[in-house]
Amino acid sequence: MITLDDPRHGTNPGYIAGCREDCCRTAHRDEGRDRRRHPSPLTPAIGVHRRIQALHRLGWSGTALSKHAGHTQFWVQQILKQDRVTQATAAKIVALYDELSMTWCTDTWASRTAAAARARGWAPPLAWDDEDLDNPDATPYASQEPIDIDDVVVDRVLAGEWHLPTTKAERAEVCRRWYATGRSLTDLSRLTGWKPERYFRACDEVAA
Repeated sequence: MITLDDPRHGTNPGYIAGCREDCCRTAHRDEGRDRRRHPSPLTPAIGVHRRIQALHRLGWSGTALSKHAGHTQFWVQQILKQDRVTQATAAKIVALYDELSMTWCTDTWASRTAAAARARGWAPPLAWDDEDLDNPDATPYASQEPIDIDDVVVDRVLAGEWHLPTTKAERAEVCRRWYATGRSLTDLSRLTGWKPERYFRACDEVAA
């Protein structure tokens, strides 16, 4: 249940989040009436899909994004199944992307979400120029030259962001750089929760 100081209170997202007070009920009823009177024209969903996929690469699951936008948990999953979406939906996803495209998700399943998105070949936000996201003929930089190690991720982990989603190759590179400066792998294990010995052979492969 949302609280009185929640910014969603008195809005349709507040109703969707579970509030059944009169103000949220009224907002929900009014929005439904407006949608029936003035249906939004549909627009191609390719840019919407690319933005959702890019946020998945940062660990933002469909459920997490839906919740963040004030919708039911399957809202984003349903959007990914649609070839065309309303302009209102597209605007919401653009706003969500603008807010979160430089932020790693810290939810429990974020690493798994990011790994699954990488396995599907979905490009992260940094692989896109904003003006290309809605261009069906544009391709992300990452699809032109696949990169196993994201140096930005490695640098951020070494700077202290220990719980960022990382690939095996990125963990190996973190271990290699950490060890190369003479620091203890035991300390790295304590900070990250990893088992550096699991990646130590991979360190040699990365360095080769």
